[in-house]
Amino acid sequence: MERGFEEDEEEQRVRDDYSQFSTFFYPKNIAVIGVSPVKNNLGKNIVLNCLYFGYPGEIIPVGLSKGVSYGQRIHENLESIDRDIDLAVILTPAKTIPNILEQCGRKGIKHAVIESGGFSELG
Repeated sequence: MERGFEEDEEEQRVRDDYSQFSTFFYPKNIAVIGVSPVKNNLGKNIVLNCLYFGYPGEIIPVGLSKGVSYGQRIHENLESIDRDIDLAVILTPAKTIPNILEQCGRKGIKHAVIESGGFSELG
């Protein structure tokens, strides 16, 4: 009987540990960083995929160029966004990643997915 009680406590501890990741797996909003209105932009494709596959939260495009991506205003930087952000998806060159992650930290963004090339895979 006591063994069952220990398992219940352990299960609760594991659930509590994983709850901190709920905004990673189920974000209320996503900042897609590296979006441009140009035709073949990868960030723009992420915005389209989120819309097409029915992501229920807010999609916040961020890029160097003002414009619109599938009806979503492209913000010039994270600081110009007036609300909390749950998840950042970063699609920029490797050399820009440290600065962007610092901006994410200042903005309070705790979770990021980096989809970038130019780290060690190229030599």
